[in-house]
Amino acid sequence: MAIFERTFKGHFAQFVDVFHDNIIQSSVTTKFEDGKQIMVGNRKVSFLVYERYSAIGANRVSLSVVIAESNETIQFTAITSGGAQGVFMKINTFGEEAFLDVCVRIVENYIAA
Repeated sequence: MAIFERTFKGHFAQFVDVFHDNIIQSSVTTKFEDGKQIMVGNRKVSFLVYERYSAIGANRVSLSVVIAESNETIQFTAITSGGAQGVFMKINTFGEEAFLDVCVRIVENYIAA
């Protein structure tokens, strides 16, 4: 399991669209599994789940994302899972880390633009 968190200024709907489009285009095996947008008080919150094939681990890796916004401040959290091997401990987490690296680049590019 790998995690990435970032807080930055941005427009919620625009960022959700940019993130979704870019993560889907990052690999031909990336699929949008499901998602939900809700309001929590005055905060917009989007929960998104993606999955892709990891050739290194020969298995599928999931990426769970929470995007929350209040007063044009976005809080972003992404957690990967499922790409490890091993019965009693996790080994070979390269697939999870690679998926998270793509996620980090998308967020950092949005912030830099």
